[in-house]
Amino acid sequence: MEERRPPTADEDDDGDDRRRLSPSPDDEEDQRRRRRDASVETYVVQIPKDQIYRVPPPEHARIVEEYSHRKSSQQNKTRRKSLCFGVIPAALLLLVAALIAVLAVRATVYDPRPPNFTLTSVRATRIHPGKKPQLDITINAKNPNPRMSISYKSGKSALIFKNKQIGQGSFPLSPAETAPNAATVFHLSLSRNDVVSPAAAAERSMKLNLSIPMEISSWIRTQKMTLKISCDFTLKNPFTAPNQKITKQKCSPQP
Repeated sequence: MEERRPPTADEDDDGDDRRRLSPSPDDEEDQRRRRRDASVETYVVQIPKDQIYRVPPPEHARIVEEYSHRKSSQQNKTRRKSLCFGVIPAALLLLVAALIAVLAVRATVYDPRPPNFTLTSVRATRIHPGKKPQLDITINAKNPNPRMSISYKSGKSALIFKNKQIGQGSFPLSPAETAPNAATVFHLSLSRNDVVSPAAAAERSMKLNLSIPMEISSWIRTQKMTLKISCDFTLKNPFTAPNQKITKQKCSPQP
């Protein structure tokens, strides 16, 4: 069996040198890190934006879909509001324009005008001594309205001589209607209130007052009124003469 002995001084020095020359674990790790860092290089890679592809997660797709639906709904509401705001004013403008046009037509084309009256004949009847004669007057009523008819109701008439009422009657005797631009002939019978002497003057100036309820109407306008007409006329023969001749006459509306 070999006997152990302590190392000599030279051996101790050789061992220390070997320990100093052999690297420690920390030194080896540091050296490996340095080699790794020295081998790493930095590169800049540029990729066009249109070649970048990314798949979003499902919850992102749901959010995008909800946002798109909400945006579409808002656009539809905005479109409907815009349509309403555009249609309603246009409809109101058309309605106002139509109303103005109707009123203009009503005021111009369908402006009611009263009829024109003309005395065509005066005839004395029931001529007997001591009795009150009766005057039969024929009146022509012309409708000057080209698009409106005139309906006459029963009114009153009075015959004036020297500012005194000497006769009265109903006019017209029955309701009547006159078409546009047409004429109607009325017969008026006046009962005298006094007896006039045959020896009276041959020419006499008289006045006939008429108060007639009437209605001037068309499809767009109807106007009711009570027309008062005053006809000043002159008779050539005495009242008791069978045939009276009208020499002068003028019929005009009363205020």
